[in-house]
Amino acid sequence: MDVQKYDIPVRGSDDFEVRYWISENSPVLDDLGEIVYIIHSITDITEKINAEEQRKKAEQLIRESEAKYRSIIESSMDGILLTVSDGRVLGANRAACEIFKMTEEEICRAGRKGLVDDTTDPSLQLLLE
Repeated sequence: MDVQKYDIPVRGSDDFEVRYWISENSPVLDDLGEIVYIIHSITDITEKINAEEQRKKAEQLIRESEAKYRSIIESSMDGILLTVSDGRVLGANRAACEIFKMTEEEICRAGRKGLVDDTTDPSLQLLLE
């Protein structure tokens, strides 16, 4: 069914509230298959529509944020590794690849232990805690 949009007056105010409905008509037949009457029902789907709009806005904000993040990481002249606490490397920017003279895939396969000696650098140990 088609969604219908209505501006409903708000009681005690000059404002209007937007509401969304769907309507459905269901014929009721007699023993001969003739329509005796039609049941008309209306379902208010405003909350569902509003939730869908909020989800779409949130997805757009995430896409914009990811694009900014990607732009910053990829254009940085500093080597940047995306890592997790267990030592896995999830990603590396172009500068990191140039520094290590490895592809991003090779860096990810090597992990932190394959790239740096974390046993001899006390400052790295502090960062990993």
